[in-house]
Amino acid sequence: MQDMQKPEGGDIRLDEKSAFLRWLDNFWYHHKWHTFFGAFILLLLLVMLMQCRNENGNDLVVTYCGPFGFLTAESEGARDALNEAMPQDYDGNGEKYVEFVRYQVYSEEEMIADKEANDGEGTVNVSYNAHQLELFNDFMMTGECSIYLLSPYIYDYIQPRGNLKKLAEVMDAVPEHAYDEYAIRLSETALYQNTPALQLLSPDTLVCLTVPYALGRSSNESYYAQSVETFLAIVSAE
Repeated sequence: MQDMQKPEGGDIRLDEKSAFLRWLDNFWYHHKWHTFFGAFILLLLLVMLMQCRNENGNDLVVTYCGPFGFLTAESEGARDALNEAMPQDYDGNGEKYVEFVRYQVYSEEEMIADKEANDGEGTVNVSYNAHQLELFNDFMMTGECSIYLLSPYIYDYIQPRGNLKKLAEVMDAVPEHAYDEYAIRLSETALYQNTPALQLLSPDTLVCLTVPYALGRSSNESYYAQSVETFLAIVSAE
């Protein structure tokens, strides 16, 4: 009588993988439009939630992303400076208020420098760093903010996406000290030079403006015009 061979473990795993792929293919075939629609609704709800949150809370949003970690008092100091720079009370509630959103993200080089500065023991939580970058990416997609203060690493990370506004399109004359056609070093501005709270940031921090998005507050023509006006006030050298 011929011996029956037992299936090897590799065959079982292959069958299980094939079954999963067949299920996935079947699910996508029958539910791809539901999946697309569900993702769109989720994104729309996220934008609406942020709009509701910000409707009565601030005039504008300015976002920082870089290695500096703001303490509460430092964040409030930076916000006060941005409030002062903002040309007017856009929502007319009697108070100028900028929501200052912050994400702390280190580059690989910055993490190495941090380790060298701390006797080989880095202080950066790699998982937290990656999560902050993910949150920053998600936030940028909402279109809730048009003005960004970025480390050179983050600037180089987002610039190829093509969603930054050229300085020449919003300025009468692009200053000679401009970093490139999209950004100006924060240290070249009078706001930085006259504000100790902002001097906590590295001098190579870059200020840039995004184009209006199809979603979020930047899609509102009036809000975007206010963002442009405030951006020009921030980058002023006088």
